[in-house]
Amino acid sequence: ISEVQKRLSVDEALIEFYIYNQSVVAFIISKEQLEVKTVGNTGEINARIKHFRDAIVQQNQQEFVENGHALYQQLMEPILELTDKKHLIIVPDKELWLLNFDLLLTEDGKNQNYRELPYLLKKKVISYANSATLLLKKNRDITDRGANCLAISYFDEETYKGDNSIVSFSNLR
Repeated sequence: ISEVQKRLSVDEALIEFYIYNQSVVAFIISKEQLEVKTVGNTGEINARIKHFRDAIVQQNQQEFVENGHALYQQLMEPILELTDKKHLIIVPDKELWLLNFDLLLTEDGKNQNYRELPYLLKKKVISYANSATLLLKKNRDITDRGANCLAISYFDEETYKGDNSIVSFSNLR
């Protein structure tokens, strides 16, 4: 754990979920803290994840909002009470890999269009890792190789209406 803490920047928190028996446990690790929090029951969370994913596929906004906010309240709200870090590195376990944490809703967003909903990604920078061990190994490999980067982004002509100048990162969010 101390090795993970050394490698995290001051604005990062690693949130590693672990499913134990019927409980979902979160390990919250930052440079200066380690917290362990049970955040819910696997049966209930798995059902919500299924409903959330189904709502996306079926474009059912009411179900999307209801389940997206309930999952946020159950999985992320207790964690965010323990850390105020801007960048969250999430390590899901088992069925949690099926959940796109970026799309969780920080507030009840009824009667709003999809673009205006209060997504978690509007408040936090979220990235994913397979495990803390692989994250550390990956960081070492990158340091050893240099500063090469491959970046991939979504592009839509409605958002980008300009010449070939540099696009602001805020347009990509």
